[in-house]
Amino acid sequence: MKTLTEIIMANFRIVILKIIALFFYIILSGGGYITAQQSNILYFMDGVPQSYLVNPANQPRCNLYIGIPAISPFQVFIGNSSLSVSDIMWYENDSTRLFYNTLTAQEDFLNNLGKSNFISTELSTNIFSFGFKSGEIYYTYDLTERVSFRGSYPGDLFKFFLEGNERGDEFDMSSTGVEAVGFMEFAAGVTHSVNDQLKLGYRGKILFGHANISTRRTDLKLITEEVWTIRSKFEANATLPGINIPTDEEGNFTFSDIESQENLNTSDYIKMATANKGLAIDLGVHYKPIDNLTLAASLLDIGFIRWKNNTYNISQDVEYIYDGIEFDYSRRDSVFEDFLDTLDNTFIFNNTQEPYTSFLGAKLYLGAKYQIIEEISVGLLSRTEIFKGRIREQLALSANFYPIKEIAASLSYSVMNKSFNNFGIGLSFKPGPFNIYLITDNIPLNFAVEQSSGIPIPNKTRALNFRFGFNLVFGCDKEKAKMKDQPLVRSVL
Repeated sequence: MKTLTEIIMANFRIVILKIIALFFYIILSGGGYITAQQSNILYFMDGVPQSYLVNPANQPRCNLYIGIPAISPFQVFIGNSSLSVSDIMWYENDSTRLFYNTLTAQEDFLNNLGKSNFISTELSTNIFSFGFKSGEIYYTYDLTERVSFRGSYPGDLFKFFLEGNERGDEFDMSSTGVEAVGFMEFAAGVTHSVNDQLKLGYRGKILFGHANISTRRTDLKLITEEVWTIRSKFEANATLPGINIPTDEEGNFTFSDIESQENLNTSDYIKMATANKGLAIDLGVHYKPIDNLTLAASLLDIGFIRWKNNTYNISQDVEYIYDGIEFDYSRRDSVFEDFLDTLDNTFIFNNTQEPYTSFLGAKLYLGAKYQIIEEISVGLLSRTEIFKGRIREQLALSANFYPIKEIAASLSYSVMNKSFNNFGIGLSFKPGPFNIYLITDNIPLNFAVEQSSGIPIPNKTRALNFRFGFNLVFGCDKEKAKMKDQPLVRSVL
């Protein structure tokens, strides 16, 4: 017969696993687009004015472009290093199966996980975007709202919940971390043609931080000897507008103490939107060593935000020893509630409210494009993201087509998030003074139908992104421009 402790822990595990399954389903199926990685395929799409967002040395083809507010461009991205929807749940024999239902499913699930695993979601939309050419210099201006979430989670977390524990086991959860940020970015850029071989690009950016959560250090372990020992030591910074964390005289609080701020006025909202400022820069270069070959490099998001308003510096350093639950028959209905109250009162947090600095995730692009003929080129691109001392690498191949001046198209194949089934497509159209483009680096190849709603879900994909843009463009016909410079009548003498 199972003890009360074993029954409580078994039920606790099932509840946690159901919450985890729901969370991953929402995130991986695309319903959780809360937060923007720039598209790899955009790097060599010359027909898209905003291609300078991935390399400031990219110069738009048209002398003037004006982006339609909110949709020029609009982009969403979601990526996961280890899991797809089909690894979390699937439909079988007229019922939904979850990753913990059978031992085989549990083993397959754990085999997909590493020691540290990542989830990223990003969203960006331009409030305005325009640019123009003057001589050999192209000027660009953008006001963009950006929201991003990057989280890391340990494989040992699932190992504990799925496989249980034996005496002497140690589960390391120290890779748990989060970086969530929302900010507005004003950018002014310059692309300069030094000569026929060399182009240089720069974008200076002023940042206005809205909200942020950033873990600085995490040391979290569970040791299951005769008694269980939980060690939790971490530090995190947060800027949470509209949230108040009251503390006692020693600066301590529990999660149940957190409350929302009320009676906010217009000046409060303005301060939330503008009080946390930062700076960043993007750099880019194009170099043509020989005809038809272009080498390109860019370094993006080199910058920081200084957080001063609504800041919290949260830390915890506790050790909890669990040696069972005392059962009181007179209060048997509240045993589990009392246990949770004990945890809440044990895992207290310390808080101060000092300013702090967070850094953007820097990205390095290295690429090469070869122009086979005037209408066709091929490209190779490496993308490296540096985030909290960790490096994430992507590699992409692309074929780019320009059948007529009104159409540009690209096909790509990418290796990312430890997956090898990422095929992308980009289409750009220019009917008259309009430019419309659609881009994705990940065309879903497999779908499952959600039974209650009938909505198809890309169930084998670990990363999805989508970019849409709509611009007004002028001065794109280079041949006409050249003819205007020619005299109407030539002398033959």
